[in-house]
Amino acid sequence: MLNNICPVCGLEFDDEYPWGEDGKTSSFDICPCCGVTWGYEDCQPIARLNFRKQWIDNGMTWLNPDKKTKNYNPLLQVSRVIEFLEEKLIENKGI
Repeated sequence: MLNNICPVCGLEFDDEYPWGEDGKTSSFDICPCCGVTWGYEDCQPIARLNFRKQWIDNGMTWLNPDKKTKNYNPLLQVSRVIEFLEEKLIENKGI
């Protein structure tokens, strides 16, 4: 399970779960990278897509630059979202 990534920007966490370890219970924290409030601004797939597009259009900058990872690679990070979505599709469709 990829429940330790931001579903908007793909930021990976070691010990934080934006939507809980079960993937269903939001923490209502704010992503230090894209700035989305989990459980509020990312509740619907279209909202995640719109927030992601806005973040990308604005240069994929960090909300909190002090927490920016050393090896920040925005394209690799966003690719985690695709992996997350593929996993969810498999879970929900029983593929």
